[in-house]
Amino acid sequence: MSRMKELLVSLARPGEPWNAKSLEAALDTTPAAGIVVLPFVVSLETQAKGFDLIEASKRWAKDEVKWAILGPIAQTNGPKVFNRIYVINDGGGLEALCERPNKIASFFSYKGLLMGCITCEELLSPENVSIAARGGARILFAIGKRPSINPEAFEALVRVRALENGTFLLASDGNSFWAFSHSGEAICKTDARTARLARVDRLIARQMRKTPEAIGRL
Repeated sequence: MSRMKELLVSLARPGEPWNAKSLEAALDTTPAAGIVVLPFVVSLETQAKGFDLIEASKRWAKDEVKWAILGPIAQTNGPKVFNRIYVINDGGGLEALCERPNKIASFFSYKGLLMGCITCEELLSPENVSIAARGGARILFAIGKRPSINPEAFEALVRVRALENGTFLLASDGNSFWAFSHSGEAICKTDARTARLARVDRLIARQMRKTPEAIGRL
């Protein structure tokens, strides 16, 4: 498996404004990451202030030759509001879009490995996580901010969903980040606010090699 490092950056620090400066300051802490995850909620009111987070992230991804996963970002669909998660590739292009209610999950290929994205709230539904896992993703990202359950219950839920579906599950509630293997083993936990690098590349490769059917996919 090609080397993959996972870095979690939280932009939802108390008192931090939503603008280009705060985005760039957070992204500047990611020199060693291949994929940068930006877990936060962007409301319709925030978007109305005029800062285009998606376009700014596309420019950064292209300039730094890195991938970015960001969201959830509120979008209207008639009278209802739904969340989107964006996957931006290292050329600055939109690689995948997870858009409720049309899509429970969205999939993309990173260095030959199929990955998927859902919002963290989807973890509350065993059926929805199962649908995402059946799409063939070996690694599933569940990204969000402020889920409706406490952090301890959320961490336990991430482990259960990874075990139920036999997939690697990398999840964030916006303040912390967890990675569980397909066997429910915790392989990483980090505090997003410290922006520490979580080296899951070797761990995932080693864990996947324990599974015979995974050998041909590395």
